[in-house]
Amino acid sequence: MPGTNVRTIPTAVKKNIDFLVTAVDNFGDTGFALDLAESVLSERPDWTVRFFSDDRELFERLSARRPHAKVPYFELSGYGNIEPSETIVSFFDRKLPEAHFAKYAFPKKILQISYLRFDADSADRPGVGSLNGTRYRIGGDEVVHLVPSPLPEGAGVVVRKGASGQVPVPGFPNFSERHLTSFDS
Repeated sequence: MPGTNVRTIPTAVKKNIDFLVTAVDNFGDTGFALDLAESVLSERPDWTVRFFSDDRELFERLSARRPHAKVPYFELSGYGNIEPSETIVSFFDRKLPEAHFAKYAFPKKILQISYLRFDADSADRPGVGSLNGTRYRIGGDEVVHLVPSPLPEGAGVVVRKGASGQVPVPGFPNFSERHLTSFDS
């Protein structure tokens, strides 16, 4: 965009996906997002995940244990200065940067991933079934809310893939298999 201070991160691959991750209270927040990034990249090796977070040290510690994953790190605080990808995954109900998204006229597909839940719907409280898959709009962009859960009405759980192939989690639906098409344009 001429005359602005917005910089674009090069997109030399077929598709970029932005992961927006706030490290809230433990390794699990960043670890879950890295597991999902690995899962996506194992299925779509010509894509890249641009990992925006607020804890570089934690990202580097966890990434050192994952030498096969090629996930570049970017400071979350700088996200408002770059053009977003067409697909954005925001983790753990963090507030979406609506004003930033509105600066770019192209449609964006946004997945809002919540915390892992094990509670089914009840008469007095919504659970996984009422929350998973809900859709809403911010500006011209659609947001799909996914709730990771081993319950059948949930979004599934991330299944790690290693050098020997998929490591199954018996009885748990695979998040990536269920939702990888959500990342496709």
